Amino acid sequence: MQEILTMPEIKQLYPSEWVLIEEVETDRELNIKSGKVTYHSDNKQEVWLKARHGPSGEATLLAMLDTGATVSVIDNNVLFTVGYQVDNLVVDTPVLTGNGTILAAQATLDSFSALGKEKRNFPVVCCDLPPISPVDAIVGLDFLRNHILTLDFTTGKLTLV
Repeated sequence: MQEILTMPEIKQLYPSEWVLIEEVETDRELNIKSGKVTYHSDNKQEVWLKARHGPSGEATLLAMLDTGATVSVIDNNVLFTVGYQVDNLVVDTPVLTGNGTILAAQATLDSFSALGKEKRNFPVVCCDLPPISPVDAIVGLDFLRNHILTLDFTTGKLTLV
């Protein structure tokens, strides 16, 4: 079981790594005082997010946080793996991508968790991400709404309150 650590303890254990912290306690200025480290990596190009969803299971995904994406996207293969019938989804949602507009389906996930926050009955866009894509999902602004996102480029830390 993961224990709650203070920020000095987290900094001592992971001095040059990105950390994903859940059950965050902050002070009045929203500085993190303590929390549970659920993931850490020295690769600062990645942000690991956990996603739980599906009628027949759950999956932990490698996802990218994209503040330029208005909606969250999950690869069809991931949805199929956890029990969604992707063949039955209606492909009628236009989505503007870097390569132009595509038509995609939408599905409502039972549960989706990222950066220590959970959304229930969360709608996502479903499509086949490119085979060379390093991620299974894209977390967009729809997930971040009603939260405070902090990107600290000097320390390499990302927090969602």
